[in-house]
Amino acid sequence: MYNQENAAMAELHQVLKTQSEFVKVHAAEYLIWLGEINKAKAAFLQEEKLHHNVPKYRVVTWRVLAQTETDPTMKKKWTDQVFKAFSDENGLDRIHAAETLGKLKLSPMNNFPDATKKILITEKENLYVYTLWASSHASAAAYEKNKAKFLDLLFNSEKEDLRRISAFILRREEKLSLQEWESLAAKALAEPTTSPLKRTMLNTTFATLPKGVEKKEEMAKIKAAMVKDAGLLAAGARIELALVLADKGDKTDLPLLQGMLENAESKGLYEPNTPLGADVRATAAYAILKIIKRK
Repeated sequence: MYNQENAAMAELHQVLKTQSEFVKVHAAEYLIWLGEINKAKAAFLQEEKLHHNVPKYRVVTWRVLAQTETDPTMKKKWTDQVFKAFSDENGLDRIHAAETLGKLKLSPMNNFPDATKKILITEKENLYVYTLWASSHASAAAYEKNKAKFLDLLFNSEKEDLRRISAFILRREEKLSLQEWESLAAKALAEPTTSPLKRTMLNTTFATLPKGVEKKEEMAKIKAAMVKDAGLLAAGARIELALVLADKGDKTDLPLLQGMLENAESKGLYEPNTPLGADVRATAAYAILKIIKRK
C-alpha cells in the first residue's frame, strides 16, 4: 500500500544520494530541517572534502555543515569559513557568502564592519541585498530599519532579481507588521497578471501574515490566486510555491504537492529526469512531510 510519508522521505534521500551541487544542498537542508541530520552531515563532510576549493559551491557546503552542528566550536569552524569568503573583496563566492550569512542569521557587521559598510554604500545589485539581509541580524533594531528597504525594493525596484530576492528575505523573516502586511497584500493583488512577480508577491503575502492576526477572507483569496493553474508553473515557481506551503499549507494542499512529487503536468515545462526535476520533487517531498507532521 502506498504511504505518502514514506515515499516523500525516500525521495529526499534519493535526491541527496544521486544529485550534485545545489540540488544536493537543497535535499540535505530539507532533511536537516526535518530532523534527519546524520545522512546529510555524512554526505556533506564528503562534499566539503572533495570541493573545498570550488568557489560558490564550497560556501553552501559550509552552510549545510554549520546547520548539522550543535557544538558551538564545530559550528564556528564552518561559519568562520563563510565569513572569510565574505571578507575577500576579490573572491568569486562573495555573493554566496553574503546569502549564506543571511540564511544562517549571522551579521558580518561585528567581524568586518568596514567591508560590510563599503558594500552597503557602493553596491546596488545582489551583493547589496544579501549583505543588507545579513547585517540585519546585528540586532532587532537593525532588521526593523532594513525591512523598510526590502519592502521598497520589492515594491519599486525596476530589477526583477532584486524584487525577487527581497520577497524571499521577507518570507524567511516573517516579521511584517499588520500595516505592512496589508500594504503587501494590496500590492500583490493589484500586480498585473502578466508580471513575473505576481505569484512571488502572492506567495510572500501568504507566508507573512503576522501571528495572531486572522484574515480568513483575504487569505483565502490570496491562496486561490497562488495555486490557480499550478500545473502550468515552471520548475522555479513550483519550488517557491512548495516552500511556502511547507511552512503555511495544510492537508488540503497535499494533492497538489503529490502531483509535483510525481512530475505531473511537467511536459514542456521541465524534464523530470534532470536536476531541475529532482529539485522540484525534493521540495514537494519536504513540503508533504512538513504538512504531515503538522496534521
